[in-house]
Order: sequence, then structure tokens, then C-alpha cells
Amino acid sequence: MKTLRTSQVNELLEINSQTLRVWTNTLPPFSLRNVGSRKARTYSAQDALFFLIVKFLSRDLGIQVSSIAAYSSGLLSICMHKPLGELCNDTLVIFPLTQSTQLVASTNQTINTYEDAVVIVPLKAMVDRIFCFLTGDVVRPVNLEIPFPLQAVRSNEKRA
Repeated sequence: MKTLRTSQVNELLEINSQTLRVWTNTLPPFSLRNVGSRKARTYSAQDALFFLIVKFLSRDLGIQVSSIAAYSSGLLSICMHKPLGELCNDTLVIFPLTQSTQLVASTNQTINTYEDAVVIVPLKAMVDRIFCFLTGDVVRPVNLEIPFPLQAVRSNEKRA
């Protein structure tokens, strides 16, 4: 998969370089990565998905980046768990109280989740945006639509 430069990630996310710098300095594991003094940081498509999710959480939902940092390593590992194309039909479910994230495969347009899930992020629009950017197609605005009907299920089982 293509490697993205910082300027390309800024363009894809429609953010300025300072915002991306703050995120990479604040959010593990990016904040833990050493970049040589004469080297530029590069990003994968999965990294771009991670930052699209961070943008959604911080800009659209108003969650502070410092709060996202508590579960950002887990969030990135979810983004890296599968090839980007396979994440297209998945939904990210975030449980902020326990600072955990979970990837739920969306089947039959139904998302089953736990009652304490606070944030549900369908990944299709974000993945489509990245593919459009990488292929040079017109990048459509990210429109996060949650497929209905949603089914919330109560569960007494402990999450792993």
C-alpha cells in the first residue's frame, strides 16, 4: 500500500500541519516513534484511517485529544488489524468508560453492541475517502451514516 507524506495526510484529512503535529505528539504510539532529525514522517493508509477517526472524535464529537490518547494505541491496532478494504463494512464501537475499543463486523445492516457503548463509528465513508484520495478520484465529504435499524443488546458477559 502507498506511503503518505505529512502534506498528503493533511490534505486528506483537511487539517493544517499544526493539528497533525499535535496529534502525533500526543497520541501513542505515534508519540513514541522516533523520527530522525533529517527524516520526514510517513504514514500508511491505516494510519490515515486512524487520524480520520481521531478527527471525527475530536472535531465532531468534541472529545479532547488527551482523552483519546488513553485508548489510541488500541484504536490504531484495530485500524491495522485487517487490510483497509476489509474494514469497509466494519463498525468501530468505543467504550470510553473502560477506555477500550472494539471492532464489530456489520452484518445485515445491523449493529449489535453493548448498552454502555458511547460512540459507534461506521468505517465505510472513511475508508472510501482514503481510497478516493489514493486513486485520485474526487474525494467525497465524510458522511457518517449509521445503518438502521440498530439493535442494542444487553449483555452480562465481560468484554475481553
